[in-house]
Amino acid sequence: LTSMRDVVTPVPEAPQYWGAYTSFDATPRRPDSVPVHADATPERFEKELKVSFQLMASHKPQFNSNNLYFVTAWNEWNEQAVMEPSDKIGFGWLSALKAAIETIPTRPFVG
Repeated sequence: LTSMRDVVTPVPEAPQYWGAYTSFDATPRRPDSVPVHADATPERFEKELKVSFQLMASHKPQFNSNNLYFVTAWNEWNEQAVMEPSDKIGFGWLSALKAAIETIPTRPFVG
């Protein structure tokens, strides 16, 4: 899942880093907390990644020659922020990431 907050209000003098997460649920560690996107699905993740990748591709990189993209918590099982295959979702998260990556528009290299 991605956040549009930073895309809508970028800080011009700061580097732009892009990112997403699969889901997040802190209730295993803090039972009184409210799950954040605990209902996420690989299909939703893929759809939002595609939007995020399109936005990233349309922005000029700042302070370096490449836009960087981060996916958080590749193996945080306790909080449900995982991408590894599982009995519950199989390869769903990885397949969604692969499908979204394949839609990233390419730009000519400027050296």
